[in-house]
Amino acid sequence: LLEQEELLGRLEVADAQSAAALAVCEQLPSAAGRLSEAQSTMRAQQSRCSELEQAVEQGEEALARMERELEALRDAQSDADESAQQREMARSESERRAAIASEQRAVWS
Repeated sequence: LLEQEELLGRLEVADAQSAAALAVCEQLPSAAGRLSEAQSTMRAQQSRCSELEQAVEQGEEALARMERELEALRDAQSDADESAQQREMARSESERRAAIASEQRAVWS
């Protein structure tokens, strides 16, 4: 009788363990689905991250190009300013010489 009660107790424990294992097994498909969704989301986020990294890289390259272009424009403006200054100096010198020549002609006349 004692053996039967002990055996019955073991069977109840085994039954409870089986029920717990069955509950876990029943949750596995749901957990697997959630895991699959999480993996899909992660792949989509990795893809988006790669796209953003490319966009940042392209933006940095564009910025570097614009900085080079701006520097070239500044150089060209500086050259143009210097050329205009030289032309103004040449014009002033030409006017000065013309005035001197005019004075000399007036004196000789």
